[in-house]
Amino acid sequence: MPRSATVETLREFHGRGMNTLSDVYKLPADLPEFDRLNSQHRIWTRVMNGLCPLPVREIDELLKPREDGKQAAILDLGCGSGIWSMQMASLYPQARVVGFDLIEPKPSSRLPNCSFIQGDVTKGLQRFKGQFNIVHLRTLIIHVAKEARRRAILDAIDCLKPGGLIIFAEYDEPKVDEYKQLLLPASDEQDAPPHSWFMRYMTEAFQHKAKTDLRYVIQKILSESDKLRKETIQTSLYHVPVGWDGGNGENGRAVGEMMRANLRDLIRTFRPSLLDRGVPYEVTDRWITKADKELDGSEDLRILVVLYATWARKL
Repeated sequence: MPRSATVETLREFHGRGMNTLSDVYKLPADLPEFDRLNSQHRIWTRVMNGLCPLPVREIDELLKPREDGKQAAILDLGCGSGIWSMQMASLYPQARVVGFDLIEPKPSSRLPNCSFIQGDVTKGLQRFKGQFNIVHLRTLIIHVAKEARRRAILDAIDCLKPGGLIIFAEYDEPKVDEYKQLLLPASDEQDAPPHSWFMRYMTEAFQHKAKTDLRYVIQKILSESDKLRKETIQTSLYHVPVGWDGGNGENGRAVGEMMRANLRDLIRTFRPSLLDRGVPYEVTDRWITKADKELDGSEDLRILVVLYATWARKL
């Protein structure tokens, strides 16, 4: 699996390797972050029972060898560590897979049908127009500035061949408790449920002062596109426990522990950008300590993270 990035694209900042190519993406692009993304990938594949939210037979049909000899193709936008790209390339050796990200992964081993290209989704995707049977975006749009999201989504749709499939996989920004009630950001005056220090930290990290519903934004943009078959637009939700079993026994406990570990790493990956914005060290570390306690799944507050996948087919 991919394990490193091009050194020239990283700068050392508060102990982490940050990318130098864009001010949009605020997370590191170093080896610890690639490890976190690989862990996040394992959570996604577990809750979706595979690499994609659709039945395997539909993906097989899209990517099967063609009588005309034309090669099926997959584009992984915001490919991160490259793990999804590499696994799709392994499962579908007859297909061409292209991973695209600000930081180009450097895999420890190569597959002949998988390549990686360095670039910025927000700068346009004209080079890929009309070339792919599947376009995949996971935890990408959440990092794109609100004013640039519509253009990024429409550009991604334009990368599809006729009949092609676009897949978005994202975190819901609002988090909920075990009763699926909305969690609110905590403060020094209000720090008991439904107020959450984890939500406070993530609100500060994303600089969102109010609840946002990216899931509905994506659905709306897709429904307004004249290039998609409206009846194919679908969304699946996955409620994932954090540090507890979610009522699903051993399997739920395993996923809950995976999510807890991943979110503990995630809040630390945001630390350099918070410090860069002027949040004092002691404040940042106090928030992390409080968020850690919540992520342990205490009796006072049990958190559910909502993952969702939205997909559609091109005309």
